[in-house]
Amino acid sequence: MAAAGAVIASLLLGACTADSGEPTDGGGPSAAASPSMPPKPAGTPGDLRRGPDRPPAGSSADRPRTGDFNGDGRDDLAVATGTHIAVVYGSAAGPDPRTRATVRMPEEVEVGPSPAKRLHRSDLDQDGFVDLLATLADGRQYALWGGARGVTGPRLLATGYAADPAPPSVGWGPGAAGDFDGDGSGDVLWLGTGTGPVGVIHYGPFSRAGEPTRTQTLDAEYADNSEPYKATAGDWNGDGRSDFTVWFRWTDPEDEGDDETRIDDVLHFRGTGKGADLLREYPDHRALKGFACDVEDDGTDETCHVGFDSSRQELTVSITGSSGEGPGTGASMSVTFRDVPGLDAPKGFNGGDVVGEAVGDVTGDGRPDLVLGLSGANKAHGAVVLLPDVAHADRDSRLQSVDLESAGVPGENKPHARPRFRPRPPLLDVDGDGALDVLATAKQDPRHFWLLPGSAKGLNTETTRRLLRSDLGIPR
Repeated sequence: MAAAGAVIASLLLGACTADSGEPTDGGGPSAAASPSMPPKPAGTPGDLRRGPDRPPAGSSADRPRTGDFNGDGRDDLAVATGTHIAVVYGSAAGPDPRTRATVRMPEEVEVGPSPAKRLHRSDLDQDGFVDLLATLADGRQYALWGGARGVTGPRLLATGYAADPAPPSVGWGPGAAGDFDGDGSGDVLWLGTGTGPVGVIHYGPFSRAGEPTRTQTLDAEYADNSEPYKATAGDWNGDGRSDFTVWFRWTDPEDEGDDETRIDDVLHFRGTGKGADLLREYPDHRALKGFACDVEDDGTDETCHVGFDSSRQELTVSITGSSGEGPGTGASMSVTFRDVPGLDAPKGFNGGDVVGEAVGDVTGDGRPDLVLGLSGANKAHGAVVLLPDVAHADRDSRLQSVDLESAGVPGENKPHARPRFRPRPPLLDVDGDGALDVLATAKQDPRHFWLLPGSAKGLNTETTRRLLRSDLGIPR
């Protein structure tokens, strides 16, 4: 599978000198930098820095792989830590730190432990190369244009905070990215506030100056005293266009609550050749819990939901199809697993958080698998769990669990560290062998990343790679 409305991440193609934000090679029209403009000093915000080698030159495609920034047929890692975004390009041997690229985002943005509220991948300018969209915590959105040799420096888009200066509220989500009109270029949905429209769609192709081709304001009635809270995108009718669902939360105008998030309304919009249309309202949103997942690999998304009962150590996977009327409207199945491997702590000591869910073919057999994280498992040491062939899962399916104490996984899992080891989507084929790989991180130390390669036998811990800050080109 790959959840529709593909994910965009952060990247960079860097040189040892500053980049103007325009492409240096590969892909799309660009305006030449003024020869009279002096270069920015090294280390200023937005500078791109490369590793010692350049990635292999790729080629454009009508429908480029959503994980491949330079079009060479192998997916690339893109991670965010501190004020930096880094990319390590794929190779036959896996991620190659020598071809890394690193960018420091604007330092005036208070980004906290992660500089991006959301990371998405999409061909925003329709040049046949996947670009990277980074949404910062303050609402600004930047594109890093892909090309035959990788990505360029960040370009502020005329979306998000640049188009709507209302400051994000607590718990705010920036919206979603996808191809809502099916023209092959990426589009960006920006959610509105409680006093305006549902949101605005900025349609691609975007110019290299960051301007969309057109915009669409989403006007629809929704519950009083509520505001758009988050959006989930997917292709639930299999027509090749992204659909999306907008969730609205109660704003507690009298300040009577305790800051809990209460969902007051849910609207589903269908992508069409002319743009997005309101399809239906969900009076009961419980059927929509989960994420978009194509478990049959047929181009139509289902909705997957994973729950973990820490007291019973039971993992429940539920899948609901679509009747064409939006997510949660088709047949459903559910399977519960007991005695999940790798959970050694006594019952009651495993946290119930399920994080980092994603669906894709990790084993290379043509059947999508489910990857998820139990960040609170084993007294918060965490674990990455693989469920093969998720569409045909039953109680006899064999799960695999990997943590920082699994044989072959480099790194130390100190007894009291509580790293909360978990996967970080999307699933990527970094070495081009046809089996998707899993990028994992530790919540308590986001400076280190692990790549768990996929294989016919599942996650191959014997060839697991750990990437440190130095591998990413990020200063200490």
